Amino acid sequence: MTPGRVGTSSPELGVPVSFAQISGFRGICEVSDSRAGYMPELSYGSHMFQDLVETGIFYCALWGDNRTAAWQESLFDGLPDLFPEICPESAELFSMIRVTEPEDLWYWNNEQTGETLCGFLRKGK
Repeated sequence: MTPGRVGTSSPELGVPVSFAQISGFRGICEVSDSRAGYMPELSYGSHMFQDLVETGIFYCALWGDNRTAAWQESLFDGLPDLFPEICPESAELFSMIRVTEPEDLWYWNNEQTGETLCGFLRKGK
């Protein structure tokens, strides 16, 4: 999950990365969040959409308005943050970047309707 556009050349619009830097991801969700003082327009992965499709990386957008029916921001609370372990030399980014690897995360996307569901499978519950 990333604030704003993935692959933008303007850091104020999102995260300026190349495809090579994210090619190992399983999924990307661009999030439009007004807490920064403005609502960033999402790109729907347009900067590198063909690369995402060809490598099978799931893509979706989460809007901070009526286009998103429900969003539980606390969904990932309590999961360990792996970023300090992966990049210990980047302490100034610890409050901005969080890396998790939940084993029981699932997502379902209906390409025809644009509906996407995401959640956790809780074993034994």
